[in-house]
Amino acid sequence: MAHHPVIVVGAGASGLAAAIAAAQYQAPVIVLEKGPKPARKIMVSGAGRCNLTNQQPMQAFIDHYFGQGRFLYPAFNVFFRDQLLDLLMREGVATITEPNGKIFPASGRAADVADALVRLARKSGADIRLNQTVLAIDPADDRVDVRLPDGVLSGAAVIMACGGQSWPATGSSGDGYRMAAGLGLAVVPVRPALTGLHLAVDQPDELQGVSCPDIKLELLQENRRLGQSRGECVLTHFGISGPAVLRVSRDCPPDLRQQSGVSLELDWLPGRTAVSLEETIRQACASHGRRQLRTLLSDCLPLPQALIRWLAVLSELPENLLAADTSRIQIDTVVRIMKSLRLPVSRTRGFQDAMATAGGVSLREIDPRTMACRRQPRLFFAGEVLDIDGDTGGYNLQAAFSTGWLAGREAARLIRSRPV
Repeated sequence: MAHHPVIVVGAGASGLAAAIAAAQYQAPVIVLEKGPKPARKIMVSGAGRCNLTNQQPMQAFIDHYFGQGRFLYPAFNVFFRDQLLDLLMREGVATITEPNGKIFPASGRAADVADALVRLARKSGADIRLNQTVLAIDPADDRVDVRLPDGVLSGAAVIMACGGQSWPATGSSGDGYRMAAGLGLAVVPVRPALTGLHLAVDQPDELQGVSCPDIKLELLQENRRLGQSRGECVLTHFGISGPAVLRVSRDCPPDLRQQSGVSLELDWLPGRTAVSLEETIRQACASHGRRQLRTLLSDCLPLPQALIRWLAVLSELPENLLAADTSRIQIDTVVRIMKSLRLPVSRTRGFQDAMATAGGVSLREIDPRTMACRRQPRLFFAGEVLDIDGDTGGYNLQAAFSTGWLAGREAARLIRSRPV
């Protein structure tokens, strides 16, 4: 057995998975966590409930990584949802699957997941050291040196699992990108992903918290489509959020504040054609001519009343306009607002509130069969530090667990075959 350990940088989802795997494959393991506690991001994920993974089959899972999912096949084939849930169950954490496919701890407490992973890492033999800031890494043929403020620690292999740049309050500050770039590795510029969007338009207070279960939206710059999505949205005090919006936020230009012409085009009723919507409104007006149009729209359209009132204002409909007095032009305007409303986007919520980071260490630098750096075989990367991000719904955590586990297993195998 090698005297030098596997050193894991970061004690988040990918780091703890790597530590458990490497220790269970009989490697000595040291985990360096720069914060005062391990698993801080797990603790706040899923609004404190921790959406671990999803019940989707593997192929559908792969499709939720914005074109990068094929990279994850080897990791998923080694450690996927069933292995993760079995691991947690053996540590006393039962799980539940919600109708939408999201999987959570049955207790509804993210802390149970975090505690179980930390406990298992320590039981497996990993030495978790807190408040350890890694300044630099220096790979060599026979080892990797890790520079700390008080000295250098040498490892037979090092796994960079130090996260991305989202949720900096949990310790994610992009250190891994800086260190990877310092080694000459390609790093794709990072940007916030899975975050809300600020709208440059006044919204009434009554809209805050109003949700729509099914909208279709396109993110545009002038008339060029940057991204598209469909699903639930939520109107907020700052603009708009919800799964459909989170999904396209990664497609916003990184320098959005300096750019103009970025907007969302929203179809509030994607299940209805413009023609059928027009016919519904026209018939309602003909049948209930003495009713106010705004009230009539609330009755005949499956949208929240507060939203319909706002859309009526944007359509410039007089407040007391009777259905019988509504012109064809006014009906056409309502249909256009319902089917293709454009709202200017001023900025994203940024890394401060982003659930994930898009960009990172280029996948071209990494062997997906081992998670090892192609240029530095004793250096491994796992989790959010990589240029791969997934949809909301448990996909990012599963990718972190899977890539971490594979990296840990392969690092242990490496030092058995090439001891220091």
